[in-house]
Amino acid sequence: MLIGKFSVIRWLLLLTWLSLPAHAGVHLYDGEQTQLLADNFAIQHEQSSPFTISDILKRRHEFIYQADNNPNYGFSDKGLWLYAELSNLSHNTDWVFSLNFSQLDTVDFYLVINNEVVSQSHQGKLQREQLYRVPTFNTSISIGEEAELFIRVQSDSSSLIAPIYVMSEAAEIRISQVDNLIWGLFYGGLFILAIYNLVLYFGSREPSLIAYVAYIVTVLVWQFVWGGHIDFFFPDSLSPLLSPYTSLIFSLIGISSGIFSLIFLETKANSPFMHPVVVAFLWLQAIMGLATLVDIFPPVWEHNLVYGIGMLSITSYIAAGFEAYGKHYKPARYFIFAWGILATGAIVGMLSLVGILPSNLLTTYCFQVAVFCEAGLFSIALMEKSRSQLENEVSQATDELRHNMELIEEQNARLDIARKDAIKASNVKSQFLANMSHEIRTPLNAILGFSKELTNLTLPVDKMEQVRIINTAADNLLTIVNDVLDFSKIEAGKL
Repeated sequence: MLIGKFSVIRWLLLLTWLSLPAHAGVHLYDGEQTQLLADNFAIQHEQSSPFTISDILKRRHEFIYQADNNPNYGFSDKGLWLYAELSNLSHNTDWVFSLNFSQLDTVDFYLVINNEVVSQSHQGKLQREQLYRVPTFNTSISIGEEAELFIRVQSDSSSLIAPIYVMSEAAEIRISQVDNLIWGLFYGGLFILAIYNLVLYFGSREPSLIAYVAYIVTVLVWQFVWGGHIDFFFPDSLSPLLSPYTSLIFSLIGISSGIFSLIFLETKANSPFMHPVVVAFLWLQAIMGLATLVDIFPPVWEHNLVYGIGMLSITSYIAAGFEAYGKHYKPARYFIFAWGILATGAIVGMLSLVGILPSNLLTTYCFQVAVFCEAGLFSIALMEKSRSQLENEVSQATDELRHNMELIEEQNARLDIARKDAIKASNVKSQFLANMSHEIRTPLNAILGFSKELTNLTLPVDKMEQVRIINTAADNLLTIVNDVLDFSKIEAGKL
C-alpha cells in the first residue's frame, strides 16, 4: 500500500516536471528569420531603488522564468530586468534586438561577455539614444561565442510590454523597409482622406466634413506620437513636448469623434434619446483631458480612466447610430459598422495592454487597423449622407413642381371658363351693336332725305345755314353708324 502511494507521488512529480515550460538559451542561426524571445527571458522586478548592471550581474541566480510566453509584464512604476543567454551558431556577427513597443519610458540594453559589459544602449521615450521608432539594439557577437543579454524596462505611463525580437542586420533592414512602407500607406491614406473631405467642405460647406477632418488630424497626431515616429523625426523638438501627453491626445480623439457623431447623425432630430448622453460623454472626456494636464491621478489610473471613458463614449456613439437608423436615417448604417470595427479593435488592444490577451503583432496593431478602416467607412458614410440629402432635395423639388403643375392646371381651367364667358359677352355686344346700328341708320336716312330736300327750296340765308349744318351732322352721324356696323360685322366674321 505504501509502495503504491510512493508510485503515485512519483508519477505526479514526473507529470508536474513535464508540464513545466522548458527554457533554453537563445541560439542564433543563419538566415533572415526573426525570433521572438518572450519565452527565453528570465525576469526580475526591482523592489525599491533601481538596480545597476553591476548589481544585476551579482543577482543572476534570482531571475525566474514565466509560465507563459506573453511579453506583457503588467503595470508597475518599478523597473523590470530581462535576462537571456545567447549562443551565436551562425556565420553572422551583426545582430539586432528590437523591442516592438514604443511607449516605454526607459529601455536599457546590455550585452555581457565573460562577465563584462561589451555593448550597451539607453533608449525609450525619456532617453535620447533611440534612432528608430522603437528601441533597437545593434550589436556584434563573434561566431561561436556565447553572451548574455540584459534589458531593463521601466514606464510610469503604460504597462511593461516588451516583445523583443532578434534578427540579423540584413533581416532588420528588410523589415524596416516593410515597416516604413506600411506606415507610409497608413499615414498617406488618412492624409488623402482628410484633404479630399476638406476640399469637399469648401464646395458644400457641410459641417460634418470639417468635423471628420478634425477627427482624422487628431488620429494622425496620436498615432505619430504613440507609434514612436515623433521620436524618429523630431527627437529634440516635438517629442519632449508631446510624448508625455498621449492620454490628452487620446481624449482629443474622443472629443473630435463625438462632435463628428453629433453633426453627422444630427442627433437632436434623429437620436433625441441618446443626444444628451453623447453630449455628457463629450464633457466628461474634456474634463478628463484637462485632468491629464494637471496630473490629478496616478499614471495607471489616468490611462485606465481615459481608455474606459473612451470605450463608454464609443458605446454611446453606436447606440445613437442605432437610434438614428431606426428612424430611417440611412447613412447611419455605415456609421454603426465603422464604430463597431473600431470598438472591436479598441477592446482587443486594451485587453492586450492590461495583460488579458497576449501581446503580439495582431493585438498590438489591431487598433490602428480598425482606425484606418473606420476612417474609410466614415468617408463612405459622408458620401451616403450627401447622396441622401440630394435625394431628399430632388424629392422635395419634385413635390413642389407637382404642386405647382396642379395649381397651373386649375388656373388654366378657370382662365378657359373666363375666356368662354368673355367670348360670349363679346358676341352679345357685337349683336347688340349691329342691331342698334341698323335701327339707327333707317330713321337717320329719312332725316337726311328730308334735310336735302330743304336745300332745294328758297330760304333765307340763316335758314339755309341751319339746313347745311343739319346735313353735315347727319352725314357724320351716318358715317359713324356705318363704321360701328362694319366693326360688328368684323367681330362676327361677316366682313
